[in-house]
Amino acid sequence: MLEATPLGDGWILRHESDTLPASVPGCVHTDLMAAGVIPDPFLGLGESEVAWVGRRDWTYERELGARPRRSRPTWSSTGSTPSPRSPWTGGCWAGCGTCTARTGSM
Repeated sequence: MLEATPLGDGWILRHESDTLPASVPGCVHTDLMAAGVIPDPFLGLGESEVAWVGRRDWTYERELGARPRRSRPTWSSTGSTPSPRSPWTGGCWAGCGTCTARTGSM
């Protein structure tokens, strides 16, 4: 039987040493708006005022508690672009979808 780990809570958005609470699913702009860092880009001159957001590197992070090692492999996928903090399994980024290193049981 497959076990699920809820991933909806506990995310942070990081730029260099700055961190903010984040929502997943979501995006950098909505998390920055929720924190009061940027105005709504769809109102007034908001789009030009937030152009800097796309020129910075952002990382979503979340602590994943260590689980006991299992005898059966499990599915692992992030469904997004890999980053230095992305999960890796079997020598391959867990969400790449093109390699055969992904494991699982059905």
